Amino acid sequence: MFKSTILKHITKHRMQKTKELIKKKEYKISEISYMVDYKNPQHFTVAFKKFYGVLPSSVI
Repeated sequence: MFKSTILKHITKHRMQKTKELIKKKEYKISEISYMVDYKNPQHFTVAFKKFYGVLPSSVI
């Protein structure tokens, strides 16, 4: 019906928020990972790279 799972929808929302926060340059990547509810910055980096195809540090 929605052509997406709840998990994919949540991940998409988190990644969009993450990209906004990174572009503001007010926070470190590790701080942003906690702000978007990742418990481990390394897991966040892997998820970001999987979603966007680049590391979060390359967006800065």
